[in-house]
Amino acid sequence: MPIKAKYNKDSKFSDLLDFNIEKQLKQQLDEKFHPDVPAKNNIIRIDFNILFPPKFINSCTNGEFTNINDFFGAVNIFTHDDLENISQKTIDDHIKEHTKFNDLQEFLDNANSFKG
Repeated sequence: MPIKAKYNKDSKFSDLLDFNIEKQLKQQLDEKFHPDVPAKNNIIRIDFNILFPPKFINSCTNGEFTNINDFFGAVNIFTHDDLENISQKTIDDHIKEHTKFNDLQEFLDNANSFKG
């Protein structure tokens, strides 16, 4: 279940979240797309805590969860592989139950634009 993040190329890069994501992407791109790395290993993974800052999680769950590890851990998501392998219904239901969002994509889109 790949996650797609919207990115506004006109936004300023001074925002800390954007900077951290950009920094991680650049580092991973440099490593993953090195000529010696097989194409099948070219998967980019961003730390959940960068994508979903604690302030965002605390805010959108009304303090029920303080970080993404606790939020995802409630449905046994501890790694990117867990997130990719969980049923869409399970994660979407969890998000609907504990946030104002309807599904994982909406959750991610709002986390990406969160300025807290």
